[in-house]
Amino acid sequence: MASRSGKPNRIHDGEFPLTGIMKCPACGAGMVIGRTTNTLKDGTKKVLEYYVCGAWKNKGSAVCRSNGVRTDYADKQVLEKLSTIATNEVLIEQIVKRINNKKERDSSPLQHEYETLKKALEANHQRKEKVLGLYEDDLIQKEDLVQRLSTLNEEKEHLEERLSPIELQMGQGGTQHINFSMVKQVMQNFKAAYKESLTREQRKRLMHLLIRQININEERQIESIQVQLNKEVAKHFTFKGGEDSSVTDEFSPPFSILINL
Repeated sequence: MASRSGKPNRIHDGEFPLTGIMKCPACGAGMVIGRTTNTLKDGTKKVLEYYVCGAWKNKGSAVCRSNGVRTDYADKQVLEKLSTIATNEVLIEQIVKRINNKKERDSSPLQHEYETLKKALEANHQRKEKVLGLYEDDLIQKEDLVQRLSTLNEEKEHLEERLSPIELQMGQGGTQHINFSMVKQVMQNFKAAYKESLTREQRKRLMHLLIRQININEERQIESIQVQLNKEVAKHFTFKGGEDSSVTDEFSPPFSILINL
C-alpha cells in the first residue's frame, strides 16, 4: 500500500457515463474526466474526480478553463432527474403535450407552402391543357404552341424543385403525435436497465443512447438535459428490436425533447 500511495488511480475517461454528452458552459466542448489529489490531515491522499472541459484538458488555458463539475454530484443529479421523469406521469404528460404542440407549430408553415405549390402545379397543368386545346382548334400556330409549352414546362420544373424537399421533409416528420405510453415506457425501462447494468461501460452506453446533451451553467450546476427519443431508442427501451413496427415508426425521423430542469 505504501509503494502504491504515490501512484495515480487508473482512471479511464470512457467509463464515466457523462463524458462527451456534458458540455462546457464556456466553449461547448465535451467534458472529460480530470482529477485532483487532496492530502487529508492524517496524511492520506484522496483523489477527487471531476468532469472538466475537454478543450482545456487537451490544449490548456489558452483555449478555455477547466469548469470542473464533481462526478459524484453530476452522475447522481442526472440519474435522479431521469428517475423523477420516469415516475411522474404528470410531468410526462406535460412533456408530450409540449412536444406535440411544437410539432404542430413547426409543420403549419410547411403544410401551407406545400398546399400553395400543389395548387400552382395544378394551375400549370390546366394552362398547358388550355394551350393544347387552342392548338387543336387551330387558334394558335405550332411555333406559338412550342413557345408556350416550353415556358410552362420551365415553370413546372421550378415548382417541382421547390416541392421535392418539402415532400421529403413532410414524409419523414409529418405531423405524427408522440404518445404518453411510449414516453413513459422508454423512461421507465431506461431506469430499470441502468439499475441492472453491471459495468460502468454499460451505464455509459445507456446514458449516451438516451441523452443527447447535458448543459451546465457558470455556477457549474446542471441546467438542462436534452433527452432524445427516436427509433433506435424506442427499439432499445420498448419492444427489444422493434417487434411493433407501428410504434417505432412513430419515432422516425429522430427528434429531441429538451427537458429544462
